[in-house]
Amino acid sequence: MIRRGRAQGWLKLPVSAIKPWADVNGIDFNGIKVGPLAGFEERGSTIIAQRAVEGGEDTPLMTIPQEFVLSLEYVEGQAKVDQNLRQLLAAIGDYGRV
Repeated sequence: MIRRGRAQGWLKLPVSAIKPWADVNGIDFNGIKVGPLAGFEERGSTIIAQRAVEGGEDTPLMTIPQEFVLSLEYVEGQAKVDQNLRQLLAAIGDYGRV
């Protein structure tokens, strides 16, 4: 998908643009980096932990503002004001909620 996006021109920004975009949008990277995973460079980029994580005792690796979280509640709220989305959700039924 990454290669196709670059070839077709819809994926234009370099990976280095993610951190400035995240900073502007209130996304906090705390002990992670974004980049290619060694040995899998042809697959694009990934999020890589830069520190050991102790379950339940450590600070989060990433903090994301709620408006960036895609949830069922958010989609249902958007469908209340977007007739096309409401029709789409009605057409796909429960399949679209799994």
